[in-house]
Amino acid sequence: MVVNLRKSGLLLIMIVFLAVSGGFILKGLEPNSPVDEQPVMNNLDSAAAGQAGDSSQDSDQFFAEYRMERERMRGKEVEMLRDILDQSGSDKEARQAASLRLVEISTDMEREMKAENLIKSKGYQDCVVIIQPENTTVVVATDNLQLDQEQEIKALVSRVTKTREDQIVIIARDVPKSG
Repeated sequence: MVVNLRKSGLLLIMIVFLAVSGGFILKGLEPNSPVDEQPVMNNLDSAAAGQAGDSSQDSDQFFAEYRMERERMRGKEVEMLRDILDQSGSDKEARQAASLRLVEISTDMEREMKAENLIKSKGYQDCVVIIQPENTTVVVATDNLQLDQEQEIKALVSRVTKTREDQIVIIARDVPKSG
């Protein structure tokens, strides 16, 4: 009976990890849907409408808000994992799984930052990279993304994130015209 409880507890923890890391970071972001329609950014859309005079600021704000949302969701996951580690009654396997997930989160954060900086170094105004277990999503600020540019971004991101190029989804977010 004790073995079953431990296995079911570990299974429950793993399900929570997957839900938090995969589902909430990109809440509502589907690879084929336009970025403008994402529910994560509802509060941003209303703020952007109030600042219609400065369109480049709207684009900057989108990426800043997206990063903040990513970090907020990641922070919740880290807090939950630290609680598991701090509980003396936690199963040894659960604590080990929590510890490994914390290392993965740290590694993902570093890889996302490196990939974002590399993409920006190629002349793109801004971007956000989100690493998930099943794929890596890149939202890049550009008016028009050519196939060769998409391949270049995939190659950069693949190299830094250790993700296969066929698992990288690129979403072009239009850069508003200033004027």
